[in-house]
Amino acid sequence: MQHIQRHRIQYLYHLTHLINLPTLFSHGLLSHNEAHRRGVVAADLSDEEVQLRRRRVAPNRRPLHDYVPLYFTPKNPMLFARRDEQESIVILGIASRLLLHPDTLFTDGNAAAQETRFYRDTAHLDRLHWNVLHAHFWTPFIEGKRLRCAEALVYRQVPLREILKVYCYSEATKLAVRSILWVTPPLPGEKRIGYRHLEVNRSLYFDD
Repeated sequence: MQHIQRHRIQYLYHLTHLINLPTLFSHGLLSHNEAHRRGVVAADLSDEEVQLRRRRVAPNRRPLHDYVPLYFTPKNPMLFARRDEQESIVILGIASRLLLHPDTLFTDGNAAAQETRFYRDTAHLDRLHWNVLHAHFWTPFIEGKRLRCAEALVYRQVPLREILKVYCYSEATKLAVRSILWVTPPLPGEKRIGYRHLEVNRSLYFDD
């Protein structure tokens, strides 16, 4: 845990559309392949070309689509590309302790890029480009767009109990999330995400 604390990794982040929340609040956050296996496929914020590139396999021979992709910062190129839709996008704050799970991998850039390296030991968090991850914007850096998309890859599923925050763009978005929570029961044995987890935080979005 010391390496996670050294880099002040409070949460890992996942971006999703409001349309995905009923499935997410019932099943947890599923990988691409797991969602298809269960027949609960929802909308994907990434485009088709990106998904084709993510057919790459990780060094352990598992497909990237077997993993739930999380980011070290939510203000990344994917959110920037969807900045006109931010009212409908929520940012999930995921427990950073998932980095300690033996099946979790992490990368120093976009996992679909051939130049990106994969790691398992949290001691290697030092190899991420934190100057790019903490910068106001990534364009001043060589390969900044790739490096800003460093990922934590969680195998198959992020359970509801590991979702500690649901960040919203506005009070209207928060109200929509509350309404979805109200009518969406979790699967047996799962703990419902509470209203206390919801928070409006425009600083995580692109307003400038």
